[in-house]
Amino acid sequence: STQSTWGYQRIVKMDVTPSLSSLEEHEPFGQNMLRHFKLQDGYINMNHGSFGVAPKVVSEYRRSLEDLAESSPDRWFRGGYQRYLSQTRQSIAKYVNASDSADIVFVENASSGVNSILRSLTLTPNDAILFSNYNYAMVKYTLTYVQERYGCSLLTVNLPFPVEDEREIVDAYRHALDSHPSIKMVVLDHVSSLPAIVFPVEKLTAMFKEKGVLVLIDGAHAPGMVDVDLQAINADFYVANCHKWLYSPKGAAIMWVRKELQPLLVPTVISSTGKLDFIGAFEYTGTRDYTPFLATTAALEFRHRLGEKRIKEYMHELGVWAGRTLAELWNTEVGAPDSMTGALVMVRLPITDDAFGAAFSQRVLDDYDIFLVVSQINGHWWLRLSAQIYLEQADFLKVGKLIQSICATQPKKVLAVSS
Repeated sequence: STQSTWGYQRIVKMDVTPSLSSLEEHEPFGQNMLRHFKLQDGYINMNHGSFGVAPKVVSEYRRSLEDLAESSPDRWFRGGYQRYLSQTRQSIAKYVNASDSADIVFVENASSGVNSILRSLTLTPNDAILFSNYNYAMVKYTLTYVQERYGCSLLTVNLPFPVEDEREIVDAYRHALDSHPSIKMVVLDHVSSLPAIVFPVEKLTAMFKEKGVLVLIDGAHAPGMVDVDLQAINADFYVANCHKWLYSPKGAAIMWVRKELQPLLVPTVISSTGKLDFIGAFEYTGTRDYTPFLATTAALEFRHRLGEKRIKEYMHELGVWAGRTLAELWNTEVGAPDSMTGALVMVRLPITDDAFGAAFSQRVLDDYDIFLVVSQINGHWWLRLSAQIYLEQADFLKVGKLIQSICATQPKKVLAVSS
């Protein structure tokens, strides 16, 4: 096939396809699946959510693409990888139910996408952007930069935690919307990071768009964990990582932008191609490794082979079971109902000493080689756990009992006795 890039006509003869020969359809999930990942023997990964883990077949496909790039750099950068990228964009567009693959571009991570969107908008001191106490720190820092540059206002909606019902979330946003008519944009989570809950994004988006508010959704944790239907969500901007729950290599994310807003967007890196159209501007951002984007195709095929619905159901059911079981073991509570839990589950730790809580995660990592996401929220210490297809109930029970034994060593609170 002939590709035109930078004015060159290049003949592209580069074909590599993922090999799934080692993968059996409908393999049982749990520790059996560890053979498909490169996690070290004995390591219990309770934190898949932060960085993800790519399956071996996906990593192997990526390496084959790297070999192609190194074997003929000019062919690769002057048309080769662009062909793969177009195919990958079509595959991911179908996965997230985008009406047009031309509305999606790949970026390195959700942070890059959010930065590109927020830093491309022209705002005035009369404009306000709404975000929540749940939003990821990157979002808050980027908004602070935008505020300092344009003088716009930042408004925070304080969402409750723990959460008992999605109406608490919807009502909090509705109150903020009714109280501040100057809101121009809202940044919503699809699945928040910490605390972790699944947001009713379709309801929230409809509510804000009815008032003419631009909606940016940070879906960093969504693809691969929960269903993503961009046509049903109907936001203006949607950014999501593929390297967390979708099983792509690290450094792969998508940014979907409503067609009429695409001319506003500028990449965080402006390249030498001179292309100004949405696809062209983001397609090449300098000499770098684009293979994580392209290997998303292998990740999607890996999921298809195992069963998309089956993966999500297993992770959700395991996460819900783990949350309930550990909360009962520790005599504590979970942070959200089953309907607002994906594969990330929040469980309150049996920690009452703040110094002990602050040092807890590092202690478990140093002594037991298990990393735990521990955070103090509203005066209590909470644990965020990641359910995944290579984990099973026995893993969570083991970690739960270990945590229980460690917490038994914390300093006891001394109650003051009045005389």
